[in-house]
Amino acid sequence: MRTRGPPVRERCANRRRRGRAAHAQPLLAATEGRRAPAMARRVVKGLLLLEAAGLLGALLLYRAMDRSQDFRYTMQKRFPSILEVYYKSNEWSGIHGIRENDQMTWLSSKN
Repeated sequence: MRTRGPPVRERCANRRRRGRAAHAQPLLAATEGRRAPAMARRVVKGLLLLEAAGLLGALLLYRAMDRSQDFRYTMQKRFPSILEVYYKSNEWSGIHGIRENDQMTWLSSKN
């Protein structure tokens, strides 16, 4: 005795009514269901890696500016807005006087 699915006559009748394209559709839907989460995972992993690379780059840039006054001078000439963010972040964290010290040094070196 069979317990799976409808009897053979009903299955054949269903095939004739729906045609072959209808049988392929559930298979395609199942395949797409498996591919979509894999693709979504790849996109999310890519975004996370991109974000991690951006954070690492920002940290390295901050450390370079924190260590070298010459590098801060170069940043002031090329990207003054980034240097402003550096100064503001130090002031927010309670480290004051870096901006004034840099300006005094740069003004005295010009004279």
